[in-house]
Amino acid sequence: MKNSQYLLHDCCARNNAKMLSLTADKGLEGYGAYWMLLEYLREQSDYCMPLSLLPSLAKQLGKFTQWVEELVCNYGLFVLTDDGRFTSQGLQQRMKPLENKRKARDAKAEKEALKLAAQQAGNGTSPAAGRKTRAAAKPVRPVVAKLVDSAECFSPTEKTMPEKPVNNDENSSFSAVQKTETNEKNSAKKVENKPLQLVDNECVAKASLEEKRIEEKRIEEIKRKEKEATASEKESSSSGSESSSWEGWLNEALGERSWLELQAIHSGLSGAFLPHLEVISKAFREHVLRQGTEVTICSLRDVKSYFSNFIRQGTVTNKRLRELIEKAAATNVYRFEQLVDGQRTYCGLPIPEGAPPRPAVTSVWDERKFCWEY
Repeated sequence: MKNSQYLLHDCCARNNAKMLSLTADKGLEGYGAYWMLLEYLREQSDYCMPLSLLPSLAKQLGKFTQWVEELVCNYGLFVLTDDGRFTSQGLQQRMKPLENKRKARDAKAEKEALKLAAQQAGNGTSPAAGRKTRAAAKPVRPVVAKLVDSAECFSPTEKTMPEKPVNNDENSSFSAVQKTETNEKNSAKKVENKPLQLVDNECVAKASLEEKRIEEKRIEEIKRKEKEATASEKESSSSGSESSSWEGWLNEALGERSWLELQAIHSGLSGAFLPHLEVISKAFREHVLRQGTEVTICSLRDVKSYFSNFIRQGTVTNKRLRELIEKAAATNVYRFEQLVDGQRTYCGLPIPEGAPPRPAVTSVWDERKFCWEY
């Protein structure tokens, strides 16, 4: 685990403009999730992770996948690569001193090894030969044999009986049998451990193959979305004068339901966003004309980016939108009702045609009196 010993952390990271935007939108949960993602990146060899792992990371963080994707993609804290991965430029820059130190250490070790090999080649001896030479130089203590009488070493019986010759063939056959039994035992142990190892290798191979397939699908999906975005921009640029203006691009963006639902979450207005979309779009148009920034909008992507920053939670413009929505809701006589498929309803109950607006949130329709009762 030498590769995951530490992670450099600037003490003033919370004051960064991108971090301030993150904490304004997602609070301290977003701040903590950011550093957890950095820890995951630090554990990788190249400090990169595939975007296909975001659902798994979201489960560990206890958040929805979309919540983590917004954190990675919307605040400029991470960089998306062309191969469907994300990384942190700040992390890579902070890890460069450690990488350079490791490279210098490896180069020094390699240089010392080459130097030692050159010295041994100049002496005409290998490392093993040098060790043998040093071993041979050690003094050997002589063994002094003591002369004894043969009568002291042998009994009369041993003198008369001839010495039994040593059968080298029997010894060699016994050692061969013993070696064969040892090899059979070792091979049996290897066979016992082999199935488990094969199963583990198959599981790892299947997991890596599945991860590779998911990553390939993710890359294909990203490329497809980029092609669709490019095609839509070309169509908008090749269409009439209205679609080539910033207001035409705004109308086109406001017609995308999925994009509007994402902006509703991004703004923090939730259920009040879509019902008051006309008020929000009118305020955005007035803001662009008042600031004189319509000349800087050159594509549909510019309109979407400008609109997202305009309604972003925690900004001054977002607070102004909340005031306008509250004012519009107060003047709406039908604010205590819900319109479902063209039918006026309240609390899931239909309101008869021709009935006056519901006067309060606690009002209940009386069918016999044909009026609202509190």
